[in-house]
Amino acid sequence: NGNLSAYEFKWNPKAKAKFPSTFISNYNPIEKLIVTPDNMDEFLKE
Repeated sequence: NGNLSAYEFKWNPKAKAKFPSTFISNYNPIEKLIVTPDNMDEFLKE
């Protein structure tokens, strides 16, 4: 379908996460998700 999702993995759920603006402007992902140990199960079930 040509849609792109972007994921960033962080061990520390409190760590600041930011997708680079050049990546976002060039690839325009439909979904951006920060994956941490707290939401890992939910991510893997998708």
